[in-house]
This record gives sequence, C-alpha cells and structure tokens, in this order.
Amino acid sequence: MKREEVIRELDTLILKAEKLTEDMRVGQAKGEKRPMISTVGYIELLMSSMTVMRYLEADVHYRYCERLLDPSVEGHAIPQTVIGLLQSCKAQLLAGFLLRSRVLATADVMNDVLEQAEELLANDYKDAACVLIGGALETTLNKMLEQSGYEGDLSKVMLKQKNEMLLKRDKYDKVTHGQIVAWADLRNDAAHGNYAAVRKEQVSDFLKFARDFIMRWYAPKLT
Repeated sequence: MKREEVIRELDTLILKAEKLTEDMRVGQAKGEKRPMISTVGYIELLMSSMTVMRYLEADVHYRYCERLLDPSVEGHAIPQTVIGLLQSCKAQLLAGFLLRSRVLATADVMNDVLEQAEELLANDYKDAACVLIGGALETTLNKMLEQSGYEGDLSKVMLKQKNEMLLKRDKYDKVTHGQIVAWADLRNDAAHGNYAAVRKEQVSDFLKFARDFIMRWYAPKLT
C-alpha cells in the first residue's frame, strides 16, 4: 500500500470525526446538556481508526482508541478525542517516526523504480528493465532482512542467499521463494550479457511479480 493512500484514509476519518463533532455542536446550540451523536457512526469511526492504527503499528494510539469503546471511560463519545489521535498518527507517519512509515516510504521508492523499468520495457530496453526490476526486488529483500533483525553487511550476500534467509524467517511462502529463485536467474542473465536468454514477455511477468511481491509481502494493503 502506498503512503499517500494511508494518508488519504486518515484524512477521510478525520472528516468523519469532524462531522460528528459538528453534530455535537448543533446539539449544544439547541441547549442539550449532553448532545447525542450517532452511536453507529461513532463506533464505526473508532473501529476504522483502530484498523488504520494497527496497520501503522501505532500501538499507543490503538490502545487509546480501544479504551474509548468503553462508555465509562472519560472521552467516550467525544469525537474531538479521535480527531486528535488521527492527526497525531498522520503527523508521525509524515515525519517517519512510525516503523510502518519507513516501510511505506521504501515501497513508494521501489514502485517509482518499477515504473522506470516499465517505461524502459515499453521502449524495448528489456535487459536494462530486467536489471532494474531485480535491483528493486533485492532492495526490498534487504529491507525485510533488516526489519527481521539481520545486522550483517547485505552487500556481501547474494540475492539467492537472502531469499533462503527470508524463507527460514517465514517472511513468505515456499512458492514465492521458488519464484524468486527463477527471477534471480533471469536478472543475472540480463546483468551478465546473456541477452538471448531474456525475453520481453518474461521481463513483463517479472515486473508484475515484483509489484505483487511488494504489495503482498512487504507493504500489504490496509485491511
């Protein structure tokens, strides 16, 4: 998932919270001591906010939202509280303070690289495109290893070795592992001048695999 998509979701939730806040102000203007807001709308806002916060690994924000589900907790049914939590999440995401924000930033860069590869491929530079796709895939594997706690010099580790290490860490399944083995061979053919072994159709499939891999295993969509 792209960072801009998460930011868009946060902005949508902030707007929903602001609408509930406005409903409360209308009630106050009518003289209601404790203006009522839509219970369904408020619970939906909380649950949707918690989904985003869990995705961003914003644990403090998530736990605070979880507490607001309890009617006895101060701040319950006050949407301004949720606005503050969502705005704080957005600010930390933009500043790069959340681990997930760094993942999304890397995914954005890799997707930009893959768009460059797609353009090269469209202009029949299949070998250059293949090398670029392989670089994006390997960079993603590097980031996954770093996040799993690997502290060695990854520049000295071959792509296939990284693939083995990530499989052992259960970062993806055996089918994906086998696909990476095959794509690594294609990337090596392109990088070492074995151009006859590299077909444009294969590179197109490699591009699709790299995009799917990033979205499934590295920066999955918000669910």
